[in-house]
Amino acid sequence: MEQKQLYSSGQASEICDVTRRALRLYEAKGLITPDHISKGGYRYFTMETLRRVQVIRYFLEEGFSLETAGRLLSTNELDDYEEIFRAQIDDTRKKLEYYRNRLDSLKGWYGLLCEGRQVRMLGPDNISLKHIPTRNYMCLEGTLDADDPFGEAKLETLHYTMAKSDGHSLIDVGGAYTLFSEDMRNRIEGITSDVTLIQECYPGTSSSKNLRTIDGFMAVSAYHLGPLSQIAATYRRALDWARAHRLSLLGSSYERYVIDIYTSDDQEDYVTEILLPVECDNEEFNYLEK
Repeated sequence: MEQKQLYSSGQASEICDVTRRALRLYEAKGLITPDHISKGGYRYFTMETLRRVQVIRYFLEEGFSLETAGRLLSTNELDDYEEIFRAQIDDTRKKLEYYRNRLDSLKGWYGLLCEGRQVRMLGPDNISLKHIPTRNYMCLEGTLDADDPFGEAKLETLHYTMAKSDGHSLIDVGGAYTLFSEDMRNRIEGITSDVTLIQECYPGTSSSKNLRTIDGFMAVSAYHLGPLSQIAATYRRALDWARAHRLSLLGSSYERYVIDIYTSDDQEDYVTEILLPVECDNEEFNYLEK
């Protein structure tokens, strides 16, 4: 009977492009067994075993755990293979969805950084009319205490807690936290009032009672630089601009926190966009988004 050629651990490591430590790990997990152990304790493997190592590498590259690789190696039943592969495909799809959302979340945050830097370069006098597209948001109804300097931050914490209790991860939503007020005079005059804190939801976010679609609208846009306690002055500038351009406002407002505590602990660095919805027919804009 022809004797099979044996390969040392070093040779096996080089042929299979794995470390000796990996070979020892595969052995410890019961995935491979040395075909010969010398009196000095040196391990040798046949080409059949090295091919098994290559199969293990393939399984690991496909995202299987060592334990699952062991299950696959211990069966020749195609039904078992199919069940394990289906489970791996489903798991991979979930991970893809998670990382797509993470990418959207990172892009959203990065976009705010770029926006905030550009606004600070241009200064606070950049008031314009802009269209806000239709988007899905996660919404939290609450009360903003005008006398609490951390009122907005507390609402953001409650928003996050609500999202977690609804089964969402932090990256299901992203972009700027935005505070909606039915009556902008409450923000101008510093009156405690009911508000809605919203944040954009990314595609793939599971349904929730706290999700809401806000149709697109036209709005006067004005950026406020510095602490929120001084934001009333920017509201008045935006109102003056709207009057000068003969625009009728709905009376509500949105505040987008472009640069806030998530980026800087110095309120002088804060950048907040004020959006004042304009009375106009938005149907032609919303039609394009459907």
